[in-house]
Amino acid sequence: MLLIVGFTFLLPVAVVLLTMVGLQINVPALGFAGGMAVDAVVNVFNVYLSIVAMRLIGLYYLHFKKRFTLVLE
Repeated sequence: MLLIVGFTFLLPVAVVLLTMVGLQINVPALGFAGGMAVDAVVNVFNVYLSIVAMRLIGLYYLHFKKRFTLVLE
């Protein structure tokens, strides 16, 4: 899950870097309102994945807290 979250955050950066290098990437033009809608959906998806990843980290800590040297409770 953490890899998926990292990938969704790095995907736009990778597209920008590849276009700076000179690789042609065909991205459809959706216009201003369509682009904002896509950005909003991607942002909501990123927030959802981040929350799920944080919950997984918390569950991992609660399950294996005897193995950690620092106890937060």
